[in-house]
Amino acid sequence: MNQRKTRVLLMIFFTGLLGAGCSSIKVQTHYDPTADFSQYRTYKWLPQKSMGPSAGMKKLTPAEEQIIAAVERELAAKGLQKIGKGKPDLWITYHTRIRDKIDVTRYGYRYWRHGPRGRVVEVRRYKEGALIIDIIDRRAKQLVWRGWASSVLNNPAQVNQTIDKAVQKILEKFPPQ
Repeated sequence: MNQRKTRVLLMIFFTGLLGAGCSSIKVQTHYDPTADFSQYRTYKWLPQKSMGPSAGMKKLTPAEEQIIAAVERELAAKGLQKIGKGKPDLWITYHTRIRDKIDVTRYGYRYWRHGPRGRVVEVRRYKEGALIIDIIDRRAKQLVWRGWASSVLNNPAQVNQTIDKAVQKILEKFPPQ
């Protein structure tokens, strides 16, 4: 996928990011149970050419800036320090995904005055978005924690609040207890 198409998809995604309201954000996490999370003190954004704040793009989209700011705010609240130079304990990155979904609901038979008229079927097409945050141990070069949130994309008026809420809900489970 070319960079322009990726950026357009990101904007579509974040125009309605996880937007069915905060209560509909579904969050899951997975972590390495052998990792010692108490040893981690510093982080940097993973330098990659294809995604994230170190992607080499000239300008980030407002939604990308919002994700980065929300992640940095949540990690700072947990006592992790972002460093500019030197080797961090952790690399941080994020990914986004958008999928077309279809829900088909059948309501059984519809009855009219003269008997059954057939099944009532409701078809709903929508987009489902996901935000994934990965935390990687720099020394071991291993993913030690992943959290993700997903929801229906449908409320462009609440983009900033929804990004903040999604990041907060994902990172409230970091570090694992």
